[in-house]
Amino acid sequence: MTVRYSTDFPDIASFYALYESTGWNDKNKKPKEQLFGAMKNSWYFVSVYADDRLIGFEKRPDDAPGMQYKISKTCMAL
Repeated sequence: MTVRYSTDFPDIASFYALYESTGWNDKNKKPKEQLFGAMKNSWYFVSVYADDRLIGFEKRPDDAPGMQYKISKTCMAL
């Protein structure tokens, strides 16, 4: 297995499938377009691939300009 990191955004279908696999969307049921848009508005984003399959991402939101620190959200499929 080859693991690769990229600062390019994944395709929306791969992103949504991984996001749904975490259970994070079970309560809110946000549409994939809304979640993908929030991801694309992140200050920083890294995609993680095993071979060509998206297995994880980390995003640093830019929700509060002037914050002295950033909170990250990490998602990995095992």
